[in-house]
Formats: sequence, structure tokens, C-alpha cells
Amino acid sequence: MTMVKNYLIAAAMAACATALPNDNLLARADCNRDNCFRGVIASSSRIAGCSSYMAVTVTPCTSTIADTAFVTQTATVNNFPMKRAAIAPELEARQNPPSCVFTTNTPTVLPAYATTACVALGTTAPAARLSSACSCNGVTASTTTLPTPTTTVTSTSTVTATAYATPSAFVLQSTGDQSLYVTVDGTGALVLTHDITAGTPFYIDSSGQPRNLHDPTKLLVDYYQPTPATADNKVYNAVPDAAANYPITCQTHARNDGDYWGNCQASGPPNGNPVVYGFGTCPNEGYYVYMIPNNSNVRCWDGGYAFAGFFLRAYTGV
Repeated sequence: MTMVKNYLIAAAMAACATALPNDNLLARADCNRDNCFRGVIASSSRIAGCSSYMAVTVTPCTSTIADTAFVTQTATVNNFPMKRAAIAPELEARQNPPSCVFTTNTPTVLPAYATTACVALGTTAPAARLSSACSCNGVTASTTTLPTPTTTVTSTSTVTATAYATPSAFVLQSTGDQSLYVTVDGTGALVLTHDITAGTPFYIDSSGQPRNLHDPTKLLVDYYQPTPATADNKVYNAVPDAAANYPITCQTHARNDGDYWGNCQASGPPNGNPVVYGFGTCPNEGYYVYMIPNNSNVRCWDGGYAFAGFFLRAYTGV
């Protein structure tokens, strides 16, 4: 009985030894020596092919540089404005778009032998099995990042700027005494001087009015300042203000050197002389210029006189 029992135990142990072949024992190791593994090691060329199969290529997305070139075209006009505005230069705008996502390219086509050897196990991921088999033979994945490609997209934008022609400048010459020229004192009052180089430069705007070349907001206007006694309105070069001064309206305009500008009147305050005509000056009053009633002489003790307007004389100063 004991002999039979020992025989059965020996038979069972022999059966267990038959059920554990060498391949299954190796399956417990890190690298499974399956058909895919054996297919890789079948030749040195297949192991070398693992290197290309395990290579990963990273391609950065194209960097686009948006380059906008501004082209300024100038339109010149001659109707001189209140002020000649400076034209700001246009600057080139360069802008890079936001960073984009890189693309990664990995091999997707199995070698011919792997389509059989690596699929024979019934796996649903033959590519993963091949990578594993290559790794078990010492071939690891390598990554190559290509240089970032760039492209420049250029667009052109045209900006139209308005430029105003530089007006001709003149000094106003008295028609009563042509040795006298208009200058402007620190208060803005018109004063006659014998020094043409001290004359204030004016230009004639599109409406025919003389404007101060250095401050085009200022025209010839009159204020009610009754001195001397028969002169009601003192002439200033100032900003027109309906509440503070009175516009001067002239019938004759001019635009060229030597032309006559005058035949002027102004509607002053209701002081007995609501309308004044022409100009007058008094040496004893410092040669200040007034609008006078009815184009009459200013009553001066030092030879005051009336005059109808001004001649335009080319301004040669700065």
C-alpha cells in the first residue's frame, strides 16, 4: 500500500514538470521571449531596424511673423488752417502670433515580419509588442526635435496724411505812411514801426483774413478803447471773441507781394459810433493803430492821420 502511494506522488510530480515548459518559466521575466521577441533577434538587420522604428520625430509648428508696412501718402492742400498740424510718422508694426502646439511623429507601419510574429499572440497592440521586443534587445526610443520653421506674412496699409502748404508771409505796410510797418506788442496791440525787420509776419487765410504766422488763432480785431478822444476802437492781433472784441470786415483782399488789403470796417459798441471805418494812428500815442469813425483823422497833437489799409510786403525774416 505504501509503495502504491509513493508511486502516485512521483507520478503527480512528473505531470507538474511536464506542464511547466521553459518558455512559460521565461514569461515570468521582464522580457517575454515570445514570437515577437524571437522575430526581432532573428537577424542583426532586424535589431538595427528597431532603431528607426523606435525613433520619434518632433516637428515644431511653423512660426508666422505678421509684418505690416505702413505707407504714408501725403495730400497737400492750400486752404491754410487755423494751425498747421504736425504729421506724426507712421511706425512699422511687427507682431508674432501666440505659440502653437508641436506635432510628434512616431512610426506607424510595422515591419513585414512583425505583422505576423507580433500579431500571432492575439494582442490588439502589435506596435506596442514590437517596441517592447526592441527594448528587450537594448534598443531604446530616441527623440529628434527639428528646427522651428518660420514664415513671414507681409501686408501693406496706406495712410493718407494731410499736409498744408507753407503760406506766403507778409509784413503789413501802412498806406498812409509807407515807411511804417505793423508790429504787435506784448499785449497784442498793433503798433506801427519804421523798422521793417521788426514787423510781425502774417499770412492770408482762405477767407482773405490776415493771420499771425506764429499763432494762426489770432486775427485783426478791435476793442472799444476810446483814446485818443476821437478814436473809439484800438486794433489788436488776438483770438476773435464775440463777447470781448469785434471782427474787422474788409472789402479788398490780397495774396501777393505789393497788393493792397483794406477798405475795412468794424461794428463797435453803441457809443455813438457803432460802425468805424479805416484805420488811424497818433505818434504821441505811440503809433498804436485804431479803427476810426467815418474814416476821419484822429485828433492828435503830433500829426496823427488816417489810412485805408495796408500793402502786403514779403516777409524775409524767420
